[in-house]
Amino acid sequence: LPALFDVQTDTIVVKKGPDLRPFFVSVVNAFRSQQKEAKFEELTTELYRGGVCSSTDSKFCLLLVVPPGAKDRVERRKSSFLDISKEFKKDGNDPLRVLYLDLGSEKSATAQLQKLLQAAGLSDGVLLWRPKRRRFEVFQGDADKSDEILNFVRSALDSGRSLPERHDEL
Repeated sequence: LPALFDVQTDTIVVKKGPDLRPFFVSVVNAFRSQQKEAKFEELTTELYRGGVCSSTDSKFCLLLVVPPGAKDRVERRKSSFLDISKEFKKDGNDPLRVLYLDLGSEKSATAQLQKLLQAAGLSDGVLLWRPKRRRFEVFQGDADKSDEILNFVRSALDSGRSLPERHDEL
C-alpha cells in the first residue's frame, strides 16, 4: 500500500486503489483554493530565496517597510493590506504580492534588499516594486489609508507605465 504525506494537513495518509483518485482531487482542489487566498506575510530570506520578490519575479511587490521595534504597525495595518491583496486576487493573473519587511526581524530579507532600501531612502513606509525590472516607486501618502494605497497601486498597474525609480542589481 502506498503511504502518502499530505503537506497541507501534515499527516500521513494510506489510501487504496479506488480511494486514490478522490484523494488526489481533494488535494489539488485544496491547493487551488489556497492559491486564491489573499496573503499578507513577512518577506523572509527563505521566501526571497524561493523566488518571491527576487530578481526573477515578474510580479509587482507591495512592501510595507517597518523599522525595528515597530511590529505593532504591521498588526495595525494588516486588515488594510489584506483588503488590497483581496482586491488584486480577483484579477485572473494576480499581478501583485503584498508583503511586509520588518527591518528588525532576524528572518527578514533586509540584508538582501539593502540596495533597494538605500535607493528608495526608505526605512518606514510603503513601496511598490517590480523586482525583475529593478524598478520601484515610494508611496508618498498616509500608510494608514488603504484606499489611497489601493489607488496608488491600481494607477501604477493599470496605466502600464514603468515605475519611475531604478535600483542596482541586488
